[in-house]
Amino acid sequence: MKRIGILIMALTIVSVMSWRCAKENMQSSSSSSTTTLKSALNQNITTLSTAVTAIKNDQGYKVLTLNGNTGLKAGTLSVDSVAYKVNIFLSLIKGVYDYNPAPALHPFNGAPIRFFTKTADSSLMIVRMPTAILQRPESMKHQQPRDTTYKNNFVITVSDYTYSWNDWFNYNYNIKSSVTIDSVAAGNLGIVSYGDNTGYNYTSSYQFANGYLVSYHAASGDTMVTSYDISQGGTTLYEEKTLTLKSNFNLRHRENEYILTIGNVTIDRKTTLDSALVYVGGVLQTNAKVSIIDKVADPTASICKKRDIQITFADGTTTTVSQLAGTLIPTISTIFSSMSSVYFATGIVDWIAVDILNNKF
Repeated sequence: MKRIGILIMALTIVSVMSWRCAKENMQSSSSSSTTTLKSALNQNITTLSTAVTAIKNDQGYKVLTLNGNTGLKAGTLSVDSVAYKVNIFLSLIKGVYDYNPAPALHPFNGAPIRFFTKTADSSLMIVRMPTAILQRPESMKHQQPRDTTYKNNFVITVSDYTYSWNDWFNYNYNIKSSVTIDSVAAGNLGIVSYGDNTGYNYTSSYQFANGYLVSYHAASGDTMVTSYDISQGGTTLYEEKTLTLKSNFNLRHRENEYILTIGNVTIDRKTTLDSALVYVGGVLQTNAKVSIIDKVADPTASICKKRDIQITFADGTTTTVSQLAGTLIPTISTIFSSMSSVYFATGIVDWIAVDILNNKF
């Protein structure tokens, strides 16, 4: 009997110790989860900051963010320009074209192609011009004497090209090109865009010489998708995606899901849920709370939406995306807006292509 009592007591002690260990492990796990989310965010922001700084210091950034004030997205035309049929392929525009203004041009001719001369044959389309002129695209709208100090140090090499328009809204646009400045690689641009009277699909990407890739995608339909992405070696460093659904009531699109990814941290808000969810490496962080703060009056709240994101950790501490990445937001915003309107494609390559079609060369 005494032995049985001792055995029961021993089992009781073991059970209590096991319960305490399990409780401590649960508390440790909760703390670890919180620490993991915090450390993941901080580390991912540091990695993103390195990427954004490297992109901004790359020569390709200066090229990509040029603004010719065309008001057009690469792969589109103004409404009054699409009522005709045209099909331009690389085989029709191949050759080497050098910036070489004629001695006398019409003083108000706004077509940049008037400033180029075909100087050689090639299986590719190669456009050579001074970087100084490209950085001042408005200067190509009016006649000016040629500055002999300028060298044609900016080179666009087009290896694939399609510019096809049939009637209204039916188009197919594709360009693959590389850019060099002073004979040094500055990146590769790719655009695929097509559409008809039912909708459109647009994707652009720019691969920087330092290995970073930025991309933009937009597609219409009953579900409209817009996404912006910065990656390296196939790993997403930053992505902002919005999905909107067409309402059967008024046929307008309303946001259905918003997804922000920073490294391995993903914040997902669905309109069907009461609050946003946050994941680290695909694992839901149940001890964290995320609130999307829409700020209509503040256009700098985030990248493609006027909002900020507040994250409350299990220990009660709070931060926001603007606090974490505030200094990066203006540059990221500039990158993404440039990806939807690539001037050196629309303002230079496309103009020359159209002029070739019109037998100017």
